This record gives sequence, C-alpha cells and structure tokens, in this order.
Amino acid sequence: MPRLRHLWFDKFRNGFDAIRERDVLLYYPYHTFEHVLELLRQASFDPSVLAIKINIYRVAKDSRIIDAMIHAAHNGKKVTVVVELQARFDEEANIHWAKRLTEAGVHVIFSAPGLKIHAKLFLISRKEGDEVVRYAHIGTGNFNEKTARIYTDYSLLTADARITNEVRRVFNFIENPYRPVSFDYLLVSPQNSRRLLYEMIDREIANAQNGQPSGITLKLNNLVDKGLVDRLYAASSSGVPVNLLIRGMCSLIPGLEGISENIRVISIVDRFLEHDRVYCFENGGDKQVWLSSADWMTRNIDYRIEVAAPLLDPRLKQRVLDIFDILFNDTVKARYLDKELSNRYVPRGNRRKVRAQMAIYDYLKSLEQPD
Repeated sequence: MPRLRHLWFDKFRNGFDAIRERDVLLYYPYHTFEHVLELLRQASFDPSVLAIKINIYRVAKDSRIIDAMIHAAHNGKKVTVVVELQARFDEEANIHWAKRLTEAGVHVIFSAPGLKIHAKLFLISRKEGDEVVRYAHIGTGNFNEKTARIYTDYSLLTADARITNEVRRVFNFIENPYRPVSFDYLLVSPQNSRRLLYEMIDREIANAQNGQPSGITLKLNNLVDKGLVDRLYAASSSGVPVNLLIRGMCSLIPGLEGISENIRVISIVDRFLEHDRVYCFENGGDKQVWLSSADWMTRNIDYRIEVAAPLLDPRLKQRVLDIFDILFNDTVKARYLDKELSNRYVPRGNRRKVRAQMAIYDYLKSLEQPD
C-alpha cells in the first residue's frame, strides 16, 4: 500500500504557501509523513523563518525532526523544544535528545512536575512582508516517522490566526503553567477540556429534549473517565444517539435498558493501529468536529496538557465525517460491544463487504488524483 502524497503541496513552491492558502489535513498511515518532515526541514533553512516551537513525546530512533531542529538552531532560528521526560518507556531516549538539543543551542524546556505534556504541537513563526505569519500543527499522534507508518493519526496544518494564536498561548502556558490563560477555540487540558466537553454533551441532551437534531460520535483509544461516562449515559437516556469507536479500555456498558439503549460501541482491529482521537457533536445540524491528543481518561482530562482543535474548514470537517461513515460501516474487522461485554464480529448479513481501513485508503486516494 504506497503512501499517498497530498497533491495540494505540489501546487506551491513551498509548504508555507500551500498552508497559507488553506488548511491541510493529513491522515496517516494513508498519507505520507514526509509532508510534515519536509515542512520542518524547509523551516530549518528558510531565511524568513524566525522561530520554531515544538513539543516531543515519542520520536523515532533516528529522528529527522530532531535533526531539523538542530539545523534550524545552527541557522540562527530561535528554536524551543519541549521535551516530555515522563513519556513511558521513552524516558532515557528523551534525556538523550534533550542533551543533544541543548548542545546544539536549542532552548529545551521540560514540563512542570506532575503535569505531563501529551499534546502534539508545533508552531513556526515566519516574517512575510511587514507581518509575522504563524503556521501550526495540531495532531492526534506523535512526531514519529516509524509509528506514522502503522498508527492511524491526523495532522492539521493551518495558518488560521484563530488557531495559531491559541497554539502560541499553549506554548506560553507550558512555559508558565501557573499563569492564567484562556482559550476561545481550543480544548486544552487541564484548563477547559472537562467543562467544555460537559457543556457540549449537555447541549446535545437539550437539543434531543427539544426535538432538535442531536448526536455524539467519538473515536478514542480509551473511555474510562466516570464523569464523562455518566454524561454519555445521561445523553442516551435523553434520546441522544451515541456512536463510539473505542480501541482499548471502555468502562461504559451499552444496551442497558433505560440507561444506554441509544449507545453503540464498536472496535476495529486490523492492519493499522487505530490511534486517532476524534470528537463529533451534532450541534443542532451544524456539526462540530474536533481532533484531539486526549483520550477520555481522568489523567488526560485533568492532569496532562492535551489539545483538541476544531475543524473550521467545512471541506476538512466533511472529510473526517466521511471517514467516520466508512469506519462505522465496517463489516469485516469491526467488533461490537454488548451489555454482556462480549466482543463479537459485527454480523454482515446481506450488506456488502467493507473493510474500513482499505476503504479509507481508496477514499483518500480518490481525493488525491491530479486535476
């Protein structure tokens, strides 16, 4: 399965021009990770680039991203790398990277004690004419060339100031975690995620009770936070359709009479590890779609720095909704969770054979055909 190039990049001289024109959404491992690597490489030597900020959690053994940051520092860019020393199983490697980056003149900072940084961000500041334009990456997975070949994850690349200004605030919050900070667009743990997720679920409940379109669709690795599970039960009891794709732990029990009859839970285990976190709320017919680094676990919502970004571009929102539609119609690799907590394959009946991961590849490939 050859990785797909996002042909939008081929229309422009460099990645910055492409992203400034419109937001770009990459979905690994179907798309190649080379676009992100190339953007950071370009940033490392582009004379217009003033500064780069990035946080690393798990990187590849021979990380080209680390190399790009070192080259950027050597080329006079102001480079800040946030290194998470508490990344499980990667503590020793990250200490090594921190030392190597520091020796190269990179400003290396670490998380505050007890506040692990799990967000997937970078921010590039570039002088264009008389203004500084910022380019941001918000992702669901790590900056890791190896896992990008086997984990499903999204990367949103944007120059939309509504988002980039708030990514800048996230980095300021990382450097000064005890200063007050607010966000209008991003969900940022531990600042506002729980409150806003509760509010969005409650809005779906109110819409259902008032006869308005309602619905919640989530794709997560783990769903175990009691407060959020209880809110989903309340949504189901109020008539909100809830569709969940949960790869790992799930403490919610679907199909309980009067409690979770409107909740459907599936998982997909196939060639690629389903790793992206996506939240979708019907919002009275004006759907909201969020890409997130956070699972619905107490540690992710309350005790880590996590970031979820809304898809503001209608094209990209529809693309994720189309992928959701494919995933929830898998008839080959999908298993469903019932109230007995069995994990049986979804019965195909007389429906056509749909293997979601292969169908997603074909769908994205159809979008990447030359004009």
